[in-house]
Amino acid sequence: MAGLNIILSYVLGSIPFAYLFTRWITGQDIRTLGNCNAGAANVFRVVNHPAGALVFLLDAGKGAAAVGLMRAAGMGGWWPLAGGVAAVLGHCFPVYLGFRGGRGLATSVGILLA
Repeated sequence: MAGLNIILSYVLGSIPFAYLFTRWITGQDIRTLGNCNAGAANVFRVVNHPAGALVFLLDAGKGAAAVGLMRAAGMGGWWPLAGGVAAVLGHCFPVYLGFRGGRGLATSVGILLA
């Protein structure tokens, strides 16, 4: 059960909100704009402030959701942190974008808040 939840946390963290919103708003790949990073700060600077703020909230939500997933499965101790770390790894190395994602700051904030 723990392994499945870790994999789910990674997949959750891999959702590339910065890429999706930038593609939707501008039609471009965020990884080719600004600092070439698929993260909320780059969206904030390159696309617009509301999109960057929304991406930040969604990325933070991924981290919090991964922690919540582990807790909901009744896993205590270090398991919620392990789920959060898996989400950060998913954000930094998303399978959907060829393992080239963001830096994981917003996702880490979500873990800390959870």
